[in-house]
Amino acid sequence: DGEAPKDRDDLAHRLVQAVEEAGARIFGAARADRTRRGMGTTATIAAMIDARLFVAQVGDSRAYILRQGNLVQVSRDQSLVNQLIEAGQLTEEEAETFEHNNIILQALGTAETVQVDLTYADLRLGDALLVCSDGLSGMIRAEEIREVLLNVEDPLEACAALTERANAAGGHDNITVIVVRFDAGLAEAETADELHYQKYPLPETADSQQHVLQVPLTGEASIPPEQPSEPSSRLKVGHTMVGLEAVSLEAVLPSRAPEITPNDGNPTAQLYGLEDEPVQIPTTGLAPSVVGFMVLGAMVLVAAAGFVLLR
Repeated sequence: DGEAPKDRDDLAHRLVQAVEEAGARIFGAARADRTRRGMGTTATIAAMIDARLFVAQVGDSRAYILRQGNLVQVSRDQSLVNQLIEAGQLTEEEAETFEHNNIILQALGTAETVQVDLTYADLRLGDALLVCSDGLSGMIRAEEIREVLLNVEDPLEACAALTERANAAGGHDNITVIVVRFDAGLAEAETADELHYQKYPLPETADSQQHVLQVPLTGEASIPPEQPSEPSSRLKVGHTMVGLEAVSLEAVLPSRAPEITPNDGNPTAQLYGLEDEPVQIPTTGLAPSVVGFMVLGAMVLVAAAGFVLLR
């Protein structure tokens, strides 16, 4: 509607709806063009109103906040390996060499709908936000990321340093890095202000349903900036992207992995079970029905050849 978000709930609803619409548009484009079948992307999107930061998550890109020397992941990976870790079937050390640690359980564009994981954190003076793809977090440890953020003040230089380290470690995947530092307009951090993963309880109201993002197919989606009554935070923002050739994924679930069911009483409860179909990006580009007919045709030919040989 062109208006700034009215409050936190309003911005939260808009953020979720924007992610959902992005996923629906990617899915629609892939369905309309056979050469685009199977395309998809992860998404970790941050939006801020007053001192509250919202993070909308789909896939296994990540959001971290550095506060007073401590680096905390405030998003949650929607991946097979993360579910195995949370279920106690895999350790952090084992996950680094796990055969299927590139399998994600959800991505924008691979299904008609997505389930957005919405989390939040209340920012404090001196905080630094890092948003990155797994091309960074999968190549260097969190301690190394923390070291760079502590020692490189300029956000753009921090992005470059992190990208260089990920490439030096192998650079096996696309590397996207965003660093934001909050230097004014926020309250000082206190001992009680500990960071952790926390979901945002998004209320379902009739008014919130009115804010469906309406953007022409050729345009870009955007959320109008908040106009706070108090002086806004000064942001130092750096951003780098490095694109690499996509690598085919073998999305095969380990047979020894047990079924994981959600635990609603746990704030870190699983969003998806292992019975969910893993995301495979890219694919052959052919529709599943076409592949099925090809397999069926091959089976008929083999059977016919066997019949001829027997005669």
